[in-house]
Amino acid sequence: MVLVTGATGYVGGRLVPRLLEAGSPVRVLARDPARLDGRSWAGQVEIVRGDVLDPATLPAAFEGVDVAHYLVHSMGDHGAFATRDVEAARAFAEAARSAGVKRIVYLGGLGDAKAGLSDHLKSRQDTGDALRGAGVPVTGFRVAVVVGSGIISFEMIRWLVERWWSATTRPGASSPPSIPCPTSRRSNGLSGGWSEAERARSLDAAAAPAELS
Repeated sequence: MVLVTGATGYVGGRLVPRLLEAGSPVRVLARDPARLDGRSWAGQVEIVRGDVLDPATLPAAFEGVDVAHYLVHSMGDHGAFATRDVEAARAFAEAARSAGVKRIVYLGGLGDAKAGLSDHLKSRQDTGDALRGAGVPVTGFRVAVVVGSGIISFEMIRWLVERWWSATTRPGASSPPSIPCPTSRRSNGLSGGWSEAERARSLDAAAAPAELS
C-alpha cells in the first residue's frame, strides 16, 4: 500500500494516477476529502480523512502502508509556517515509524543550507531533516520552481498573456499595455514576492485594455 499526502496539490494529484497505472494500491490522506471530488481517480483509491498537524488522525492512514509520499507544506508571510512544517513532518515520521513504514518519499527544495537560504527554502531543508529524524529511510527529491497548468501562478500568468495578446492584436490597438512588476522581492515562498495588491494591479492592468472599444 502506498500513502500519498498532498493529493489535492499539483504534484500529488499527478502522482496518484501514475501509481495506479503501475499497479500500486493507493491510499490518500486529505484534511478535506470533498476537495478530491471530481478527480478521475478518486474512485480507485482509498481516501482517509486526516491532518499531518493532528497526530491522532495518522495511525489509521498508515495501516498496511509500505511507502509514504510526503507532499505537503504550509505557507505564510511570517516564520510560523516553518514551525508548523517541522511539527507536521515530525508527527508524520513518528506515525510512519510506529506503523513499520519502509520508506518515506519527500519532495523538497533546492539550496545549500550554509548559503543563507530564504525562510521558505530553509523550511524545506528543515522539513526533510525532521522526516529523517524518526529513523525511517527517506528518499528526498530537491526541485526548483514547479510550473504547470493548474498551478495558480501559472494560470495567472497565462491569463495575463492571453489578455495582453488580445489587447495588442485587436484592430486599432496602438501600443502594448503596461503590466506592473512587484516592487520588492520578499521571502514569502511561492508567491514569488507579489503582494495581494500587486497581483490585483497586474490583473487590472491586463484586463483594462481588452475592455476598450
